[in-house]
Amino acid sequence: MRPNTHFQIEVERCGVEPFQLEANAACEASAFATTEAHLRPGNVITIACLGEGVDYGNLIMEVSADGDIHLVAHEHRGFQVNGVSLEHALAALRFWLPLQERDSRLAWEDQ
Repeated sequence: MRPNTHFQIEVERCGVEPFQLEANAACEASAFATTEAHLRPGNVITIACLGEGVDYGNLIMEVSADGDIHLVAHEHRGFQVNGVSLEHALAALRFWLPLQERDSRLAWEDQ
């Protein structure tokens, strides 16, 4: 994890049962646990790594009704990968959390 940083996590669901949550996590394990607990169909989760006035990047996880996950990584520009399984999405999250880098095992495309 980058020194002097934390994660801001936003969870949002629209529709019949709207839901919104904003949480801060001081470590990767806490950010992972909070995100994993909310990876449900219809939810959109944004994880931002912030520190000392700098936004180091964002990972957005949008869970479709059938459970597929659309990932978007914002660095200096955006990248995306569609139709990711829960297992691959969690692996991508674990890879991203330490230094906000994309997991090269996924086929990321320019946004």
